[in-house]
Amino acid sequence: MDDIAEKFCSGFCKSQNATRMVCCEYSRNQGVYELTDTDCQFQSCQYFADCTLMAEAKKRAKEF
Repeated sequence: MDDIAEKFCSGFCKSQNATRMVCCEYSRNQGVYELTDTDCQFQSCQYFADCTLMAEAKKRAKEF
């Protein structure tokens, strides 16, 4: 059974050159939560590889 949870993360967004709060969606599959979506479309962002905001969001998956 998949469960979905949301958390808000805040940090600096290089794309917008500003501090931003992002809603992050996490899905649980076989007992493990993973970051699956955000309201900032991070998968298509040119700064995805070194985004500190998404690094924090991924780390938060372990808090469930």
